[in-house]
Amino acid sequence: FEWLDIQSAPGYKVNAQGDVLGKKGNLLKQSNHNKGYLTVGFYINGKMVSRLVHLIVAEVFMGPQPLGFDTHHKDNNKKNNHKTNLVYIDKKTHAINYHNGFAQKGEKHGKAKLTEELVIKIRYLHETEGLGCKKIAKLFSICEEHALDIFHRRYWKHI
Repeated sequence: FEWLDIQSAPGYKVNAQGDVLGKKGNLLKQSNHNKGYLTVGFYINGKMVSRLVHLIVAEVFMGPQPLGFDTHHKDNNKKNNHKTNLVYIDKKTHAINYHNGFAQKGEKHGKAKLTEELVIKIRYLHETEGLGCKKIAKLFSICEEHALDIFHRRYWKHI
């Protein structure tokens, strides 16, 4: 793989796949961001800074992000940070695409802790067995507010 310097993080390198090398040439561990993206941590001027991997790849392989644009994953897979999967699109188009069904739902969402099968089971237990938020939350290791949102279809609307 070809490794290119990350200008905004001196001493660090990235390849087209989205792998990041540390200053000592070691592959850096990537973590899940709360919105489903991958992040990596750098030390810049002695301070730990966390950056989204897709933004690093775009910056290095596509140049600076134009003002008023977002970096979009063409396949809508927020973990596929290959340079060929990224494109700059204007914020308005990005928002329209996101709200017209391209947003990750259910199990595909980066923060999902439940499966569709479990959500169906939760609703069944609530609707037929009369189990409340407290009991469901304990059984499925979720918070009571999340259970309530599932009952009222504020979450997992598509099921």
